[in-house]
Amino acid sequence: MAVTVRTEMTGPLFRNPNRIVQGVAEQYVERVMQLGEQRLDQTLRPRGSGIGVYKGNQGSLPPSQRSTGNYRRNIEGVKKGLTAVIHDSGVKYGPWLESGKSRRPTRFPGYHAFQKAEQWLEKEAKKEGKKFLHLMHRKLGGK
Repeated sequence: MAVTVRTEMTGPLFRNPNRIVQGVAEQYVERVMQLGEQRLDQTLRPRGSGIGVYKGNQGSLPPSQRSTGNYRRNIEGVKKGLTAVIHDSGVKYGPWLESGKSRRPTRFPGYHAFQKAEQWLEKEAKKEGKKFLHLMHRKLGGK
């Protein structure tokens, strides 16, 4: 499973970008990648509801509250230039956790964490982009 963050610079300002423009664009990709990693971590973190006592036996917890710690630990972002990929490091059961589909019938619906994170990031990236455009404007001598 993976979410890809790719930034394309178009327009007169970006035809021959200087170091300032390139640097701000790379900071933007880094920030969006971090937001995606944080969102996936929050989505996959078990949440309790109401008052409960943890007995250390996850088999007694409902599926929505069981830990996905190993899976969460294997999620990482890799940035190269203006492209970043957030992936699950190829965890064998990753596709099943994402979609809930397997060769054998199961009632587990899947978390759809990467799908949800990607949709969320599309909206959030636009907000972050505006912040970084203002930063670029200031660094280039604007007010």
